[in-house]
Amino acid sequence: MNEDHHVVWADRVGLNKSWARGIEEMRGTYGSPEFSNKVWGLHTVLINIRNGPQLRKTVDDFLKKKYDSIEKQLEPFINTYAYRNERDILEAEMLPELANFMIQLLEDNGFGFYESSVEEDEMS
Repeated sequence: MNEDHHVVWADRVGLNKSWARGIEEMRGTYGSPEFSNKVWGLHTVLINIRNGPQLRKTVDDFLKKKYDSIEKQLEPFINTYAYRNERDILEAEMLPELANFMIQLLEDNGFGFYESSVEEDEMS
């Protein structure tokens, strides 16, 4: 890193560690009932970085598209007893894709290392 930039507050408050732990927990629980909780746990600790990548917004936009697709697939089951079961199946099928999307998003954005000028960061 050059002298004009440094790792911003995100790393100082431990988000890198939280994200790394969340990813490892997801990988360790893949295929188990606990996987869902771990995926949503990582989702919970993703934030929008001021003057940086909007991680949470990007994931939420992804989720909106996924849930719109799920609702469209559920149309034949509305007002049937199968609706809830089909919804659970479709959501479970989406989780690995969501997990991979969040991991790739973090990787694409430097996994917590975002540049900011020292002056901007100290004024916050």
